[in-house]
Amino acid sequence: MSANYHSFRNIGFYFTQAEAICEKWRAVFTGFDPSVAVRVYGLRQEGAYVYVMYFGNEYRLCTADGILEKRIPNGDNGKGDSRESGAGEGKPEAGACENVAEQHMENGEKEILWDWDTGSRVLHTKEKSADAAWTQNLFMNEAMVVYHLLGDVKEDACLSGVWVPEPDLDPVKIRSGNRTDPLVGGFAAAFSGRTAALDAACEKMGGIRLARGDAAWQMEAMPLLPVQLIFWDADEEFPAQVQVLVDRNITDFMHFEAAGCMIADLFEKIGALAEAYEKIGALAEA
Repeated sequence: MSANYHSFRNIGFYFTQAEAICEKWRAVFTGFDPSVAVRVYGLRQEGAYVYVMYFGNEYRLCTADGILEKRIPNGDNGKGDSRESGAGEGKPEAGACENVAEQHMENGEKEILWDWDTGSRVLHTKEKSADAAWTQNLFMNEAMVVYHLLGDVKEDACLSGVWVPEPDLDPVKIRSGNRTDPLVGGFAAAFSGRTAALDAACEKMGGIRLARGDAAWQMEAMPLLPVQLIFWDADEEFPAQVQVLVDRNITDFMHFEAAGCMIADLFEKIGALAEAYEKIGALAEA
């Protein structure tokens, strides 16, 4: 089993769908003391709420009941983030209007909005937060990352400045030597021949370009959590490949499996932005 197996399986799965897991995590964080996380990350705290920025989106934890919410992009009432599973695969066809591509889907009372500015797919649902600007419709991976970021961070957490491949954080994988990774392999295959779109997406996320591979970028999941992505496009001899590097001390901030969830979120964000970039470009040329 690969280090990212669970995060790969979680893609497209809502946190609230796993009722027992959802209730367990909310119970764990009911009455949670966020003081360590607030100090280490420099987070904003207002009353019972603690606010976290993660890949450009704002989340908040209510320590009174352990409920985690996400700010709705552009403050659109009754919408939550919705991303399809797989980078560049299974995406709904869309037309574009300025920065937003809209797609109506026959799936209950749902409507997908696709925002180029945030790389988020926004989903209308009947479930709303008491505050219309926030939603509890989080995906499993993003919920796991934010909960772990808040709950696992050590008081003396600090970066080492040493970059390591993210899968190598898993001691079982190091012992077994198993390098099969459906998450990384699927992302590399999805971006074969699409280096320009990958670059555009990473730049849109505020990444710093690196001089490695055919495309390489350093981005921040949140302050103190940088991640590097290095991509080699396919050629006559080899298929497309991607490597993700994280700081060696990332487990001072989260569990190693949560780091896999973070990579899955990174890949989904890049995939959505890259596809939006390509569609907007195609419309501009039409």
